[in-house]
Amino acid sequence: MPDTADPGTFALSWTLTDMNANPLTCAAASATLVNVSVVDSATSAQYGGSFDCTLGTTVIGPLFTASYDITFEVLGAAGKIATAPEQTGVVTPDQTTQLDPIVFVIPS
Repeated sequence: MPDTADPGTFALSWTLTDMNANPLTCAAASATLVNVSVVDSATSAQYGGSFDCTLGTTVIGPLFTASYDITFEVLGAAGKIATAPEQTGVVTPDQTTQLDPIVFVIPS
């Protein structure tokens, strides 16, 4: 049985598009941050953080072995610009779990 005290991480990447699936830069979308909320499915313990939109990728953790519900939003100076579909991910000990790539569709 794996040691549940041994943490793991999530890796994620994101892109922005317009309503016609054309790529957008963070600057063109007036986006500054990507907010990631990670909630333990069993205990409702919350984790996550905010990341510079221009990074396009990050690693979240360390997190204990569990199943997590993960939500994503892209933010600008005026607040939330767009969200992406929620994902569920499982952290395993000493491993980085790659989440599906995130695409934020920015309204016109």
